[in-house]
Amino acid sequence: MARERDSQRRRVYDAEHRAFGWWYSPKSELMTIEQCQAFIDKMLASEWLRKQTDLGVGFLRRTGVTVIPGRGGANAAFDDRYGTAYGFITRTTKGPSISVGVQARQPFILIHELTHLLHPSQAHAAHGWKFCEIELRLVRHFLGKEAHDKLKAEFKAGKVRFTKPRAKRELTPEQKAVLIERMAKARAAKVEIAVPSCSECGTGQCPFFYEKTACPSYESASKVA
Repeated sequence: MARERDSQRRRVYDAEHRAFGWWYSPKSELMTIEQCQAFIDKMLASEWLRKQTDLGVGFLRRTGVTVIPGRGGANAAFDDRYGTAYGFITRTTKGPSISVGVQARQPFILIHELTHLLHPSQAHAAHGWKFCEIELRLVRHFLGKEAHDKLKAEFKAGKVRFTKPRAKRELTPEQKAVLIERMAKARAAKVEIAVPSCSECGTGQCPFFYEKTACPSYESASKVA
């Protein structure tokens, strides 16, 4: 199955920024690498997370996720060991890792990056509806209802999809035949309405109506009078 196009990536980032304003967080509120690692370990050890059977929790619980310092101030990225995830491949760890710059060392950023490692990105867009649905779940459980509601509201405001799209309705051959017949009637009615009639002779095929010249019928009637 081909991966969906990552069409809402920018909208996701913008919604997260409006919800949490992480770029402007003062340094006093930032976490150390050790605190970031402890937060990731806490989430992975959570019994609640273990019960989320649709996520790739088992593999991450076995290997662990290493948090390493990032080069950029606000940059964050993830690496799933095999190079199939977005971000960059780190050479200093043996398993999945999350790289965070100084400004990115915040709980929400860590949840965002962990979501990348948990969701089945091989089939879904990296920031598609499935990613956002999982992220909302993690935010609700680990950051609380207020943070969840704020992010969800910004997703809606920014037209970010976070629910599964409705499946396209499959029509039976009989239903298709009825639909084709209806469309044919609609087109015929539209054509009939679109053809104007001549005000002189009353026909819809009078060529003089389109040529904007006097209709012969009108001229004959005038001479008789």
